[in-house]
Amino acid sequence: VSEIARTVEMLTEQQHLLEQLLDEQAALRRIATLVAQGVAPDKILTCVAEEIARILHVDTGLVIRFEPDATATVVANFGTAAVRNPVNSKWPLDGDSIAARVWRSGRPTRVDERAFSSVGTPIVIGDRLWGVAAAVAQLPLENALPPAQRTKLPADAEKRLANLADLIATAISNADARAQLTASRARVVAAADEARRRIERELHDGIQHRLVSLALVL
Repeated sequence: VSEIARTVEMLTEQQHLLEQLLDEQAALRRIATLVAQGVAPDKILTCVAEEIARILHVDTGLVIRFEPDATATVVANFGTAAVRNPVNSKWPLDGDSIAARVWRSGRPTRVDERAFSSVGTPIVIGDRLWGVAAAVAQLPLENALPPAQRTKLPADAEKRLANLADLIATAISNADARAQLTASRARVVAAADEARRRIERELHDGIQHRLVSLALVL
Protein backbone atom coordinates (compact mmCIF):
# COMPACT_ATOMS: atom_id res chain seq x y z
CA VAL A 1 0.00 0.00 0.00
CA SER A 2 2.80 2.39 0.87
CA GLU A 3 4.47 1.73 -2.50
CA ILE A 4 1.23 2.50 -4.31
CA ALA A 5 0.83 5.67 -2.26
CA ARG A 6 4.36 6.81 -3.15
CA THR A 7 3.71 6.09 -6.83
CA VAL A 8 0.48 8.05 -6.77
CA GLU A 9 2.25 10.92 -5.01
CA MET A 10 5.06 10.91 -7.57
CA LEU A 11 2.62 10.87 -10.50
CA THR A 12 0.64 13.69 -8.95
CA GLU A 13 3.79 15.74 -8.52
CA GLN A 14 4.86 15.06 -12.10
CA GLN A 15 1.44 16.09 -13.36
CA HIS A 16 1.62 19.28 -11.32
CA LEU A 17 5.05 20.11 -12.76
CA LEU A 18 3.81 19.44 -16.28
CA GLU A 19 0.79 21.69 -15.82
CA GLN A 20 3.04 24.36 -14.36
CA LEU A 21 5.41 24.13 -17.33
CA LEU A 22 2.56 24.31 -19.85
CA ASP A 23 1.11 27.32 -18.04
CA GLU A 24 4.45 29.12 -18.09
CA GLN A 25 5.05 28.31 -21.76
CA ALA A 26 1.62 29.66 -22.65
CA ALA A 27 2.35 32.89 -20.75
CA LEU A 28 5.73 33.29 -22.44
CA ARG A 29 4.10 32.67 -25.82
CA ARG A 30 1.46 35.36 -25.18
CA ILE A 31 4.10 37.91 -24.22
CA ALA A 32 6.39 36.94 -27.12
CA THR A 33 3.46 37.43 -29.51
CA LEU A 34 2.91 40.96 -28.20
CA VAL A 35 6.61 41.71 -28.63
CA ALA A 36 6.61 40.37 -32.20
CA GLN A 37 3.52 42.42 -33.05
CA GLY A 38 5.23 45.62 -31.93
CA VAL A 39 2.67 46.40 -29.22
CA ALA A 40 3.43 49.49 -27.15
CA PRO A 41 5.98 48.76 -24.38
CA ASP A 42 3.71 49.95 -21.55
CA LYS A 43 1.02 47.47 -22.60
CA ILE A 44 3.57 44.66 -22.84
CA LEU A 45 4.94 45.44 -19.37
CA THR A 46 1.42 45.52 -17.92
CA CYS A 47 0.80 42.11 -19.45
CA VAL A 48 4.08 40.87 -17.95
CA ALA A 49 3.07 42.09 -14.48
CA GLU A 50 -0.23 40.24 -14.83
CA GLU A 51 1.47 37.05 -16.00
CA ILE A 52 3.89 37.21 -13.05
CA ALA A 53 1.00 37.31 -10.60
CA ARG A 54 -0.94 34.61 -12.44
CA ILE A 55 1.91 32.13 -12.97
CA LEU A 56 3.15 32.30 -9.38
CA HIS A 57 -0.36 32.55 -7.91
CA VAL A 58 0.49 35.66 -5.92
CA ASP A 59 -1.25 38.92 -5.13
CA THR A 60 0.98 41.27 -7.07
CA GLY A 61 3.30 41.40 -10.08
CA LEU A 62 5.60 44.38 -10.59
CA VAL A 63 8.03 45.67 -13.21
CA ILE A 64 10.40 48.26 -11.78
CA ARG A 65 12.96 50.43 -13.59
CA PHE A 66 16.20 51.68 -12.04
CA GLU A 67 16.91 55.38 -12.57
CA PRO A 68 20.31 57.12 -12.90
CA ASP A 69 19.69 58.99 -9.62
CA ALA A 70 19.61 55.74 -7.59
CA THR A 71 15.83 55.59 -7.40
CA ALA A 72 13.32 52.99 -8.61
CA THR A 73 10.19 53.66 -10.67
CA VAL A 74 7.21 51.33 -11.01
CA VAL A 75 6.51 51.06 -14.75
CA ALA A 76 3.87 48.29 -14.56
CA ASN A 77 1.88 46.56 -11.84
CA PHE A 78 -0.97 44.14 -11.33
CA GLY A 79 -2.78 42.94 -8.24
CA THR A 80 -3.72 44.00 -4.76
CA ALA A 81 -0.51 45.90 -3.95
CA ALA A 82 -0.90 48.07 -7.06
CA VAL A 83 -2.67 50.67 -4.95
CA ARG A 84 0.40 51.02 -2.73
CA ASN A 85 2.75 50.86 -5.73
CA PRO A 86 1.02 52.84 -8.51
CA VAL A 87 2.63 53.25 -11.91
CA ASN A 88 5.26 56.04 -11.95
CA SER A 89 5.67 55.95 -8.16
CA LYS A 90 9.30 56.31 -7.10
CA TRP A 91 11.40 55.56 -4.04
CA PRO A 92 15.13 55.63 -3.17
CA LEU A 93 17.22 52.47 -3.49
CA ASP A 94 18.99 52.94 -0.17
CA GLY A 95 16.59 50.72 1.79
CA ASP A 96 16.08 46.97 2.08
CA SER A 97 13.29 46.48 -0.46
CA ILE A 98 13.39 43.69 -3.02
CA ALA A 99 14.28 46.26 -5.70
CA ALA A 100 17.13 47.69 -3.61
CA ARG A 101 18.58 44.22 -2.99
CA VAL A 102 18.56 43.36 -6.69
CA TRP A 103 20.01 46.79 -7.53
CA ARG A 104 22.93 46.24 -5.14
CA SER A 105 23.62 42.59 -5.99
CA GLY A 106 22.54 42.33 -9.61
CA ARG A 107 21.21 38.83 -8.78
CA PRO A 108 17.81 37.26 -8.06
CA THR A 109 16.78 37.58 -4.44
CA ARG A 110 13.85 37.04 -2.10
CA VAL A 111 12.47 38.56 1.06
CA ASP A 112 10.34 36.46 3.44
CA GLU A 113 8.74 38.59 6.11
CA ARG A 114 5.90 38.04 8.56
CA ALA A 115 3.37 39.86 6.38
CA PHE A 116 4.58 39.04 2.87
CA SER A 117 6.89 36.96 0.72
CA SER A 118 8.51 38.49 -2.36
CA VAL A 119 11.06 37.60 -5.02
CA GLY A 120 12.79 39.70 -7.64
CA THR A 121 14.98 38.91 -10.62
CA PRO A 122 17.10 41.45 -12.53
CA ILE A 123 16.18 42.75 -15.98
CA VAL A 124 19.42 43.17 -17.94
CA ILE A 125 19.60 44.89 -21.33
CA GLY A 126 22.98 44.39 -22.97
CA ASP A 127 25.36 44.88 -20.08
CA ARG A 128 23.10 47.34 -18.23
CA LEU A 129 21.01 46.50 -15.18
CA TRP A 130 17.72 48.04 -16.32
CA GLY A 131 15.38 47.03 -13.50
CA VAL A 132 13.68 44.17 -11.70
CA ALA A 133 10.67 41.89 -12.19
CA ALA A 134 9.06 41.17 -8.82
CA ALA A 135 6.30 39.02 -7.34
CA VAL A 136 4.73 39.72 -3.95
CA ALA A 137 2.56 37.31 -1.94
CA GLN A 138 0.61 38.80 0.94
CA LEU A 139 0.56 36.39 3.89
CA PRO A 140 -2.39 35.97 6.28
CA LEU A 141 -2.00 37.36 9.77
CA GLU A 142 -0.35 35.07 12.30
CA ASN A 143 -3.53 34.79 14.32
CA ALA A 144 -5.47 33.74 11.19
CA LEU A 145 -3.33 30.75 10.20
CA PRO A 146 -0.50 28.85 11.87
CA PRO A 147 2.98 29.46 10.36
CA ALA A 148 3.00 26.06 8.63
CA GLN A 149 -0.09 27.02 6.63
CA ARG A 150 0.97 30.50 5.59
CA THR A 151 2.00 29.91 1.98
CA LYS A 152 5.19 31.56 0.78
CA LEU A 153 6.46 31.81 -2.79
CA PRO A 154 7.77 28.54 -4.24
CA ALA A 155 11.49 27.81 -4.00
CA ASP A 156 11.96 28.06 -7.77
CA ALA A 157 10.11 31.39 -8.11
CA GLU A 158 13.31 33.29 -9.02
CA LYS A 159 14.09 30.84 -11.82
CA ARG A 160 10.57 31.04 -13.20
CA LEU A 161 10.71 34.82 -13.16
CA ALA A 162 13.98 34.83 -15.10
CA ASN A 163 12.29 33.77 -18.35
CA LEU A 164 9.86 36.66 -18.08
CA ALA A 165 12.74 39.03 -17.34
CA ASP A 166 14.41 37.95 -20.60
CA LEU A 167 11.24 38.78 -22.53
CA ILE A 168 10.99 42.15 -20.80
CA ALA A 169 14.54 42.93 -21.91
CA THR A 170 13.66 41.92 -25.48
CA ALA A 171 10.52 44.07 -25.45
CA ILE A 172 12.40 47.11 -24.15
CA SER A 173 15.23 46.63 -26.64
CA ASN A 174 12.74 46.36 -29.51
CA ALA A 175 10.90 49.44 -28.31
CA ASP A 176 14.16 51.42 -28.12
CA ALA A 177 15.10 50.27 -31.62
CA ARG A 178 11.70 51.30 -32.98
CA ALA A 179 11.95 54.67 -31.23
CA GLN A 180 15.41 55.28 -32.71
CA LEU A 181 14.17 54.26 -36.16
CA THR A 182 11.17 56.56 -35.86
CA ALA A 183 13.40 59.43 -34.74
CA SER A 184 15.80 58.75 -37.62
CA ARG A 185 12.94 58.75 -40.11
CA ALA A 186 11.64 61.99 -38.63
CA ARG A 187 15.07 63.59 -39.03
CA VAL A 188 15.27 62.43 -42.67
CA VAL A 189 11.79 63.79 -43.42
CA ALA A 190 12.62 67.10 -41.70
CA ALA A 191 15.88 67.40 -43.67
CA ALA A 192 14.06 66.64 -46.94
CA ASP A 193 11.40 69.24 -46.17
CA GLU A 194 14.04 71.85 -45.35
CA ALA A 195 15.91 71.07 -48.59
CA ARG A 196 12.67 71.37 -50.58
CA ARG A 197 11.85 74.72 -48.97
CA ARG A 198 15.37 75.98 -49.65
CA ILE A 199 15.13 75.00 -53.32
CA GLU A 200 11.72 76.66 -53.58
CA ARG A 201 13.13 79.85 -52.04
CA GLU A 202 16.13 79.83 -54.37
CA LEU A 203 13.95 79.28 -57.43
CA HIS A 204 11.50 81.93 -56.33
CA ASP A 205 14.20 84.47 -55.48
CA GLY A 206 16.09 83.71 -58.70
CA ILE A 207 13.02 84.13 -60.89
CA GLN A 208 12.05 87.33 -59.09
CA HIS A 209 15.56 88.72 -59.60
CA ARG A 210 15.48 87.89 -63.32
CA LEU A 211 12.05 89.46 -63.75
CA VAL A 212 13.27 92.67 -62.07
CA SER A 213 16.34 92.68 -64.28
CA LEU A 214 14.25 92.19 -67.43
CA ALA A 215 11.87 94.95 -66.35
CA LEU A 216 14.81 97.33 -65.94
CA VAL A 217 16.22 96.37 -69.33
CA LEU A 218 12.84 96.92 -70.99
